[in-house]
Parts: sequence; structure tokens; C-alpha cells
Amino acid sequence: MIIGVISDSHDRVEVVSEVIERLNEEADIILHAGDLISPFIVRLFEKAKPEVHAVYGNNDGDRRTLYEWGLKAGVQIHGDFFVMREKKLFMTHNIEAYKEALLSSEIFEIVIAGHTHRAEVRREGRTLFVNPGELCGYLSGRKTYALIDVEKKHATIIEL
Repeated sequence: MIIGVISDSHDRVEVVSEVIERLNEEADIILHAGDLISPFIVRLFEKAKPEVHAVYGNNDGDRRTLYEWGLKAGVQIHGDFFVMREKKLFMTHNIEAYKEALLSSEIFEIVIAGHTHRAEVRREGRTLFVNPGELCGYLSGRKTYALIDVEKKHATIIEL
């Protein structure tokens, strides 16, 4: 299984549209690690072929409307965190306060977070940590996402 991971899209309509086209070909499932921002961005995911799961970020203000529009667009928004038990995967937006404790606990094999806008892939024991960086490109100047091969426990950062 290949998971496409995006985060911090911050209303970049053209970039979200481009990454959805790519992930339709590259991924079996799409995960969004927060900061969708406005409900209208969720509607773009109607064009996604894989199922889409998302969590809220610190800038996602109108959570109720995001959730409702997400349902209509086929996006399952899970609240502040998402657990995929069968894959031993945990995703949230801002993990910085407890990141090292969670990674060293080895409770999950894959941990995904956003928030920092810094792309990062690293291994802590048997746990793979992935931050896809920022899809918006506002802070770093790089528009990035990640692909995770679940069976190989390997992730790659890809720049648009």
C-alpha cells in the first residue's frame, strides 16, 4: 500500500489540484495532516480517486463546515488525530510537544504530523516519522508532499 501524505495546504487551490492529480496515479490512500483552512478547499478532493482522511490543524477555524463539506466531498475528517490500527499508523497536525515520547514508545510503526512546514523523514527504532512539509510553499518556498510505502516502511519527500 502506498500512502500519499500532504499537510499545510493553506488554501492553495492550484497546488492542491495538482497534487490530487498526481496522487490519483501514485497512491492507494491520501492522508492530510491538517491546515486545510477553508471549506472550499475540501471540495477539490471530490476529484480524488483514493479515499481521503484528514485531521484538523491549528489554522482550521470553521471545523463544523470543514467536516460537513468533507462528508459531501468524500473526505473523512477525524478530528485532532487519526489512527489506522491495521497499519499501526498515527496522524495528527502538531506533535511537537510529545513527538520524541511518542516515537520512542514504538506504539506505532508510522507517525505522521504537519504544522512545522519542514519536510522530515526519520526512523526512531521501529517507528517511521514523516512530516510531508508544506504543500502551500509559503514559508519554505518548497511545495512538498510524501509517499509512504507501508510494507517497506519507507517514505520519500516529493517536491512539486
